[in-house]
Amino acid sequence: MTADGLHVVRVDDTASFAALEHEWDRLLERSNARSVFLRWAWLHASWVAFGTGHDLRVYTVRDAGGSLVGIAPLQRQRTGGALPLRLLTFLGTERISSDFLDFVVDPAREHEVARALWSAIAADVAEIDYVRWCDVLESSVVARHVAPYAAGAGWRVRDDLAEYCPYLELPETLEDVLAARGKSLRDNVRRSTRRLEAMGLAFDAIEAPEELPAALDALYRLHAARWSRKGRQGNFRDDRVRAFHDLAAPRLARAGALRLYRLRIEERPIALLYALEHRGVLSYYQAGFDPTPPDPSMRAYTYSPGVVLIAKVMGDAIARRDTEFDFLRGHESAKFRWTHAYRVTRTLTVVPPRRPRARWALDGARAVRSARQMAKRLLGRRDPAPPPPMPGGGN
Repeated sequence: MTADGLHVVRVDDTASFAALEHEWDRLLERSNARSVFLRWAWLHASWVAFGTGHDLRVYTVRDAGGSLVGIAPLQRQRTGGALPLRLLTFLGTERISSDFLDFVVDPAREHEVARALWSAIAADVAEIDYVRWCDVLESSVVARHVAPYAAGAGWRVRDDLAEYCPYLELPETLEDVLAARGKSLRDNVRRSTRRLEAMGLAFDAIEAPEELPAALDALYRLHAARWSRKGRQGNFRDDRVRAFHDLAAPRLARAGALRLYRLRIEERPIALLYALEHRGVLSYYQAGFDPTPPDPSMRAYTYSPGVVLIAKVMGDAIARRDTEFDFLRGHESAKFRWTHAYRVTRTLTVVPPRRPRARWALDGARAVRSARQMAKRLLGRRDPAPPPPMPGGGN
């Protein structure tokens, strides 16, 4: 028990983690955390799918009355080769691209709960060699409170750019969205929509849990087909990734947090978009589309099922009174055809005092990355360009 009447417990078994479901999501709803990836369903499924060989480290904080007021959703894993290091990191960071991770805290007690969580982590310092908090916003509890506490305690804190995350504030109508975009995109959406609708295009959203298995199988297949054209396999090739979504998607659907959108020509699905909805934000998580047009005579510029699907999904989000469409991580040019606004996430790496091997390993890894970037430049290759500048920068 802390001086503030707070009690911290480290949850390190799956059964106790499972029992937190309803309390967890109630706390998330009243917190300032904006990420759908902090929902219990997402993080518990990530532990089930990817936890083998790792150690669960979920720190919970309760007040004097027993109410849950803070969660640090973490796991410990081992990195490196013959002499592995013990890394403490977020749940949800392995293979499934969870953005805007953070600690979940009661906003009325943010400072003292964050300090209690940090103190519990620091008390377990003998069990860890370094900590890495990936894909956090500058506004996160971790960035604003926990990392400064670590620095003040003599831990080494390194702050690196993680991802650019484009988003679009939704106006009142889809026509308003298109009017603000370039002529090329507007013409593409309208021309391709007309051509597909003339062939009997149908658009719907799959939300019923019993309909999800078949829809997910179609998503996996179309995602693979899309990437195979580029000589790549796509993320769903991993059995563990598919197992994760097979578990998480029905849970999220029952909670009203998942919408799996679909375009069909008759009964043939030609595109699916896996979206997550949380507190008025619809997030584009993953998509797949059939690269073969339903009509062999169609030319590429009149067959853009991905663009048509995004436009229809935005229209549905507006109708549902969502206020934002979030493209999540990645600054691909296709995303910046829809928006110039973006957020920036950071990766915070924290090393306790008297951990020279961890410092050497992390410094060595940074040097290797720098050397690879230099080699790319010498070979004439280029990393993806940063997104276009925003007034005042990203947020």
